[in-house]
Amino acid sequence: WSRGRSDWSGIAYALPPDEKEKFGSASVRALSRATVDGHAVTLLLVVPVSRALVQEYRDRTGIYLRPYFVIGAVKDRGGQIEIGRERHPQEPGEEIEKTFGKDQFGESLSGALAYLVVAPATNWESGVSQPHLLFLFDWSWAVASKQFLENSEMGVVWRQALKIVGITFLVLELIALLAAGWMTRAVTGTVHKLYRATEFIKRGDFSHRVNVRSHDQLGELASAFNEMSANIEVLLEERVVHERLEREVEIAAEVQARLFPGRVPDLISVEIAAECRAARGVAGDYYDYIEVTPGLVALALGDVSGKGVSASLVMSNLQATLRAQAAITAERLSMAERAVAVSAGDGSKVLARVMADADIEGAVSRKVTNINKQLCQSTEGNRFATLFLALYEDRTRTLRYTNAGHNAAILVRRDGTAERLSTGGMMVGAFDWAEYEEARTTLEPGEVLMIFSDGISEAENEAGEEYSEERIVNFTIENRALSAHDLRRVLFEEIDKWSGERERGDDQTLLIVKANE
Repeated sequence: WSRGRSDWSGIAYALPPDEKEKFGSASVRALSRATVDGHAVTLLLVVPVSRALVQEYRDRTGIYLRPYFVIGAVKDRGGQIEIGRERHPQEPGEEIEKTFGKDQFGESLSGALAYLVVAPATNWESGVSQPHLLFLFDWSWAVASKQFLENSEMGVVWRQALKIVGITFLVLELIALLAAGWMTRAVTGTVHKLYRATEFIKRGDFSHRVNVRSHDQLGELASAFNEMSANIEVLLEERVVHERLEREVEIAAEVQARLFPGRVPDLISVEIAAECRAARGVAGDYYDYIEVTPGLVALALGDVSGKGVSASLVMSNLQATLRAQAAITAERLSMAERAVAVSAGDGSKVLARVMADADIEGAVSRKVTNINKQLCQSTEGNRFATLFLALYEDRTRTLRYTNAGHNAAILVRRDGTAERLSTGGMMVGAFDWAEYEEARTTLEPGEVLMIFSDGISEAENEAGEEYSEERIVNFTIENRALSAHDLRRVLFEEIDKWSGERERGDDQTLLIVKANE
């Protein structure tokens, strides 16, 4: 079977003479053919598996190898190894000889765990190669320890492997320690930075920031801390600005409170009550009652466009202009009386009164015209005001008025009927060419004059419904028997009840004149 082969190597075996012998004679063989000096040469190397070879292997490796060459081929049936018995089939009734009793050298096999070595083996006579059971080797912890401790090749391999594992473990442990130290330092360092940042915040320094480069949860915490500090810093700055503005508004409110009249003129025929409730600290509404001369009072209620400080400045301008006009009127009346007194002798008082009445005619419309021109010159084009201005003469109960774009004042008569006083013109401060009309009426005993701003009539409830001028008329008619001060108090209570929790949207101002009996 080896003819025609140039070389061959492997494990070969020869069948034993006795067919009942289960062991064969195994050997390691190598075949090589060559031509030397024109002659064909065949070289066959045969190394039998002898005691000497096995002992040499045991000494070199430390593995207790046992030769166990079984003639029967090894078969794999469903993952289970089966050793064939072709050389000596079992006869009926014949007991199967114990296969694993002794090795090929006759040495008894121990009961310890044994491992099989199965490899291809070639029948040297037929050339057929099949898997055969070639060797066995025992394994136990004692054998393993001996192999490890002895100076065999396997022991050297085991020790080298253990050294590599140990060195690898030490390196990994060192890396783990370094990583743990670095992580601990990073964590404690970040925590320390956060702690220092809290100390800055305790001192009120919100400009301090935590410098953290990590992108883990501590880094996110530091970023959140920096963002929180920045937000607090901005809020504190805004709070300072807000407090300064609030203080300025308080000062403006105090100044404005001094602009409202502090004393009600002493009149015999009427009772006067007024109040202004600002929507934003300072009001854009204005009311006033000025005693021009004894027994002659100017009544005014204005509403400047807008709210807050800017509206209050325009209101201050309006108040100053109105008082200047009242002073001019008072001076003119005084001059007229003095002139008549000088020229008329003993009949001066009667003549002075006639001249004064003549000068009062049209005085209200002239005042409103002058106020309009003054506001047009001193304020911006988008600033204007509505104004109800009247002159009341206590002796004759005469009321002269001009309504410059304001809500019509309500005059409730003794019989419960209501009149709207709307004669006048457009708002003041918008157009300097505007002209105004003047009307006159009288206040009889028990009658009520209700002058109000749109903050009263347009006050909304929770549903968004306005209080309306119609409700003001009905309220005044139903409560006309009350005094002026009680009317003011009860009406504001009614407005507050109507609005509920809703924020006041506009300044609310009332000026009430109640004619005495």
